[in-house]
Amino acid sequence: TAEAFQAQGYIRHGSSWRLPQEIAMLNLQDQAKQMEVEWRQKLRILRAKIDRKNGDRALEELQSIDDPNASAAIVAMFEDKNERRDLKLLYIELLGRFNSGAAIGALVKHAIHNEDQGIRERCLDQLERIKSGQITTALCRMLRDDNNVVVQRAAIALGRFQDPDSTLPLIDALVTKHKQVINPGGGSGSISPTFSADGGGGLSAGGGPKLVQRDVNNEAVLNALQTLHPNVNFGYEEARWRRWYGELRSPTVDNLRRDP
Repeated sequence: TAEAFQAQGYIRHGSSWRLPQEIAMLNLQDQAKQMEVEWRQKLRILRAKIDRKNGDRALEELQSIDDPNASAAIVAMFEDKNERRDLKLLYIELLGRFNSGAAIGALVKHAIHNEDQGIRERCLDQLERIKSGQITTALCRMLRDDNNVVVQRAAIALGRFQDPDSTLPLIDALVTKHKQVINPGGGSGSISPTFSADGGGGLSAGGGPKLVQRDVNNEAVLNALQTLHPNVNFGYEEARWRRWYGELRSPTVDNLRRDP
């Protein structure tokens, strides 16, 4: 009954009963969504003005944005494949100002997956400034990617950020399994350096291309570990690294910064 819900502190909200803190959270979410819609409209107009004859003022206005609620709208503009590269670099700088999920997610994604090395480097620069645990978590997840290029790039990024929490995921990624195409050109024993990210390619009989799974020693992962722990080097021997890590591990993360 209504009296019973009210006695427990619930308030009628639409067609349901909710606690005051739930209603407050829903209101905040609604406000954030509304502000996101407004920012999308505002930035669409601003972006159109930049391409006009006197677009300097619009560009200055874009450069001055510091509202995290604009994150999603800026990400959408950044990921527009037809956008100018110079503006993409500006969007990266803007996203670096916001410690929001949308901003961090886009920067991590393009720091690893973007084909433009300059874009990747600029994203890494901004992520290094933000210094969020979300970044380490996302990059460590990428160490398990099917595509070895992604693994190597994630390791390079982790080496830059030097977060002790990445130690064990890096150890686990020292040697990873990836699918490779062998004998792609018909020559005996030739191996394609291309890694298959999706397992595609298929198998063929005789001397045609074949898809095989191979262990890959990840040099970038080893380099990242040695950056974190410069006085330790067990090469690609994961078992020895794990034993060392088990001996080193303690309740405080700070101890990970001290090598034996």
